[in-house]
Amino acid sequence: MPAYISGAAFFITPFDTVIVREDLLSQDEARQLSALHHILAFMTAGKDMSRLFNEVAPLTSSANVQIKRLSYLYVMQNSQQHVEKAILQAGTFVKDTLHDSPFVRGAALRTMTSLEMSVMVDFVNAPLRRGVKDDCSYVRHAAVIGILK
Repeated sequence: MPAYISGAAFFITPFDTVIVREDLLSQDEARQLSALHHILAFMTAGKDMSRLFNEVAPLTSSANVQIKRLSYLYVMQNSQQHVEKAILQAGTFVKDTLHDSPFVRGAALRTMTSLEMSVMVDFVNAPLRRGVKDDCSYVRHAAVIGILK
């Protein structure tokens, strides 16, 4: 997928699963980011993109915050179709609640508490307790909202 595609062009260009899958599996962050944008654009249009869960889920452990956040959104939306695979990401989410960036800590809390699976309760208790005591108000807010869920 060309790196120059952005904005509304994601909705206009046809979706080629093979190319998007290659971009997700590449080591080039620009290609991964472009592929995630393309996937989320089609999800916004109501298309089922759950078939790419195996390629997107590992990107939750990316060092790039944009890739991490977009893959979090994807996992939140498609976790009901892939419950077992979503549970495998719980370790990454718990680890990210200890991240240096408050944005990543808050996003991890929001994602964990948005996954409507009873198994996640075991994983989310300790991070929520830490989140309520966090120095950053964004993380505390995400923790409080998560507790209410």
